[in-house]
Amino acid sequence: MTILNLGQDTSGRDLRLDDTTHQRIRWAENRLGIKLVIVQGSYVEGTEASAGTHDGGGVGDVRSRNFSHEVKRKVLTALREAGLIAWLRTPAQGFDEHIHFVELASKTLAPSAARQVTAYLAGRNGLKDNDPDDGPDVEVPTALPTDVQEDDMSQYEDQLNELLTLAKRTDARVLTTQGAVEKIHGLVRDVAKAIPNMSRWLGYLMKGVEGQGASLTALAAQVDAALASTSDPALVAQLEQIRTELDDVIKAAS
Repeated sequence: MTILNLGQDTSGRDLRLDDTTHQRIRWAENRLGIKLVIVQGSYVEGTEASAGTHDGGGVGDVRSRNFSHEVKRKVLTALREAGLIAWLRTPAQGFDEHIHFVELASKTLAPSAARQVTAYLAGRNGLKDNDPDDGPDVEVPTALPTDVQEDDMSQYEDQLNELLTLAKRTDARVLTTQGAVEKIHGLVRDVAKAIPNMSRWLGYLMKGVEGQGASLTALAAQVDAALASTSDPALVAQLEQIRTELDDVIKAAS
């Protein structure tokens, strides 16, 4: 048996589960087609509300407040079919709503969790009130499910490498685009100062520049329109310089 460190739970505590418990959770998730949020795992000492149940292994709590009644029953059923005794804990019982589970076959249970197993086998709910078991009437097996599917990261290696390469290429392209756009921004401002009567065109140009590359093609079209509307040699030279810069940045961004 191996203790898995799965990061942190929703309260920021270390989220740990025995590997067999984790396999059973994964099987239930595959059966349900949803990802379960574990709000408390195993080996969490000192939680007063849990009365020591989570001090050892083989136990956990799943968020359920966002589930419909039908989905809650399906989750409880899938967990039980996976080998986890699962109960819905409610405010009427003194809890914030959640689904509590105990691995029937676990050898690492804390004493209070082991008593919950005994209660389940006697047809009870595992609480102090010792009410009847209110979970789904399905068999809870001790054997691990035979079709547990664990992540095979090797199948994603090519995709991950491709994404890394693309990210590096994109980073370089973004830097190139940003540098070119900043240069074009400066050129447009120069034109705005020199040619007040071109403010209508320059308004379009500035909006395109501020779009940081999202409107480069539209910006180029506005430059072309500005070129077509003027015969001033100085203005033509400035607009042609902007158009050349745009061509370069459009190529870099494509």
